[in-house]
Amino acid sequence: MSAPILSKIESNIGYIGLNRPDVHHAFNAEMITSLQNSFQTMSDNPKVKVIILHSNGENFCAGADLNHMQNMINYSEQDNFNDAKTLSDMLFTIYSCPKPTIAKVQGSAFGGGVGLISACDIAICAEKSSFCLSEVKLGLVPAIISPYITQALGNRVAKYWMLTAKRFTAKEAKDANLVHEICSNEDLDSDTFELANKICHLGKNALANVKTMLDKDNIKDIKHSQEYYCNLIAKLRVSEEGQAGIQAFLNKNMP
Repeated sequence: MSAPILSKIESNIGYIGLNRPDVHHAFNAEMITSLQNSFQTMSDNPKVKVIILHSNGENFCAGADLNHMQNMINYSEQDNFNDAKTLSDMLFTIYSCPKPTIAKVQGSAFGGGVGLISACDIAICAEKSSFCLSEVKLGLVPAIISPYITQALGNRVAKYWMLTAKRFTAKEAKDANLVHEICSNEDLDSDTFELANKICHLGKNALANVKTMLDKDNIKDIKHSQEYYCNLIAKLRVSEEGQAGIQAFLNKNMP
C-alpha cells in the first residue's frame, strides 16, 4: 500500500504531497497524522526554506473519506471529539509553521481540502479548479476548518459559502482571497516553483518574523477556541440531523 503522504526536499523547497488519488485525497486518520508529522519534520529541517503542499492526480482534496465517515456512524461523542482534535492539531501545525507554505491546487477541493488551503500562507490554483464547503448538506458544520476559512476569506464571505454550500470557481476563490494566483493547468507546476524559488532567496529570519508578526494573535485565538470547535462538531455528529446527513452521504442520497 502506498504511503498517504509523500515528502521530498529539492533546492531548499520542501514538497509535501497528498497521495490517495483513488479517493481524491480524502482524509482518514493515517493521512491526517502523516500530514502533521510531515509538516513538523519540514519545519524542523534547516535545509527547508519554503514548503509546497500539493496532491498527485486530478483533484486536490475531497475532504472526509467515505470509510472514515462510515466509522463515525458508530462513534461516541468522545470518539468524535478525539477525531476532531486530531484534525485540528494537524491544521494548527500547518498554520503555525515558521516557514512560508504554499498550497498548489488543481481540480476540486471540498470541505477539509478548503481548510488545508486556508491554513497555508499562499495558494495558487489551476484555472479549472473548483471549491465547496458542503458540510451543512450533511447536517454538520465546517467547525474545525472555520478559523482558517474566516481568517482567509473574512467572516461575511465565509458565511456565504458555508451557508449556501455552493460550488465556487477559481475566479470566485481569488475574489474571496482563498487563492492568490490563478494559472493554466499546464503552468501550475512551473508557476508554483518560480514563486517558491523566489521566496527561497529572501531572508529566512525575516520571513519567519513576518509570519509571527501577522499570525500571533490568530494563533492565540485558535488555540483558545480549539476545544469549542471540537466539542461543536462532536455534538453535531451524534445528533439526529448529523447522523441522518452522514448516512445519506454514505448512501449517495444527499438530504
